[in-house]
Amino acid sequence: RGGTLVKTGFATHFMADLYLCQNQLWLAPNDFMEKIRDLASFKNISDFEWVFQSIEPGRIRISGEFADSFILIQVFPVDNFLTIDIFSWQPKVDVKNFSEALIQMFSPQVVATESKVRAEHLQVE
Repeated sequence: RGGTLVKTGFATHFMADLYLCQNQLWLAPNDFMEKIRDLASFKNISDFEWVFQSIEPGRIRISGEFADSFILIQVFPVDNFLTIDIFSWQPKVDVKNFSEALIQMFSPQVVATESKVRAEHLQVE
């Protein structure tokens, strides 16, 4: 079974580190949910499912899914630091615009971002 190499990949992985967050939404999950619902409706995204977890003292994990995307936010409250990972499989929504709006919700003073194409070496028929 031969195949051709996919050059553009099937997925996007967006990563962001947010330092010195001024808006500590992790302290008020209901406020976070309201803001994320507003953001989602503005970006025409529906069917969000979110889970808030306290992993260990000093760390919170917030995960969510929509369309063909998975979001993981890991919060280190003591340092006002968090990471955002958005993985979109064959994205149907504009991950870049959504991720930028999500970052702004936390009002970080410093942001480091990176975006990668994933699964770019898979063979397809």
